[in-house]
Amino acid sequence: MIYVTLVIYLLSIVLSNIKKNWSYVRHPGKIQFIKNNLSPLIRNISFDYRINLWMILIRPLFTPIALFSQFLCNSSRTTLERKLKKSLKWFLGIGKTTPDDLLFSLVDIDFQEWARIENVRAEMKWESRLSKREVSNLPKYQLKVNFKWLSKEFATYINAQNSLCRKCDVKRILRSSHLLEHGVPVPEPLTLVKKIGFV
Repeated sequence: MIYVTLVIYLLSIVLSNIKKNWSYVRHPGKIQFIKNNLSPLIRNISFDYRINLWMILIRPLFTPIALFSQFLCNSSRTTLERKLKKSLKWFLGIGKTTPDDLLFSLVDIDFQEWARIENVRAEMKWESRLSKREVSNLPKYQLKVNFKWLSKEFATYINAQNSLCRKCDVKRILRSSHLLEHGVPVPEPLTLVKKIGFV
């Protein structure tokens, strides 16, 4: 009898520990989950490889959202565009404070056009299913990447120009105009990209 009570007691301890360890933990989102698991792997890879990974792993998550975005209000659409830009910035390794014009000079993406093309694709598929024929020549949104062979150090350069100045008492961002005030002539990242010839 003592043996049975001891086994029941030990089983109750084991089961309570299993229940604690196996409790459901909600992930903040698919993009955040991919980000947390890929961070150590893509830390030192080039821009074009990073954008290829974004197109393989993250773009398919936005495709149904782009399709249904026409039924959303403007604020929800703006939130989706922000998430799209945030995921692109993370995959490229540039900071959240990077201006959008610099991001769009590197990767030319238009969420409204993407949504329109996805809607046209859905209509063509639906009509072909109703008429029981094959779907051919579906339009596809082409993401235009304006750079090739750009190294990871360029992301460091962009992030350095979006960080706060440590010499100033007032918080100011280290843009090239502010660095010029300190006597350091440094070109803006967008100007540098244009000079290199990517845009």
